[in-house]
Amino acid sequence: MTKKETEKISSTTLGLIVGCFVVILALALGLLYPKFKNIQAVKADWLAKAIRLEDQKQFYSVYAQACRLADTKFDNALPLPQRKAIPRDEVSGLTQVFKQIAEGQRLILSENRMDTESFKTGADLISVNMTYKGEFLHFRPALIELIKLPCFKRLETVEIRTDRNNVRYCSIRFRIAIEHNGFSKN
Repeated sequence: MTKKETEKISSTTLGLIVGCFVVILALALGLLYPKFKNIQAVKADWLAKAIRLEDQKQFYSVYAQACRLADTKFDNALPLPQRKAIPRDEVSGLTQVFKQIAEGQRLILSENRMDTESFKTGADLISVNMTYKGEFLHFRPALIELIKLPCFKRLETVEIRTDRNNVRYCSIRFRIAIEHNGFSKN
């Protein structure tokens, strides 16, 4: 073989070797690069979940306590008396009962209005509008005491508001049962 042929074979061989190397490299990159991207995505996802778990560990005690409270059975029913209508001649005495409820809960009964038109029409329910003045935390026990009244029929509205002097008022509209040909209807 001549030197020219040897050089030709060498350059052809070299070209084939480089070409094969490039093809192998391209195939390797084509197969490995997507896997590398997937590995990076998995790492990022793992890191996000690890951070989330650390955050959840901080709140686990609160979650565990909430689960215990959720499993605890509470008696939701109030000890309410048997409902009965109040005689019409005793309705005016309710004002004193409302004042006693206010005093017992450290509130002031600032307004008490009854719908006197109900007496004229012979209705078996009478509307009462009341406003208590006092501390916010005392309103709830006062409402419970009102609901415990045997003649209490239904609560229509409750509004709590504060005036400019930061005095809180609880306005309540409810209905009581009054006698009209026996016990009132539901």
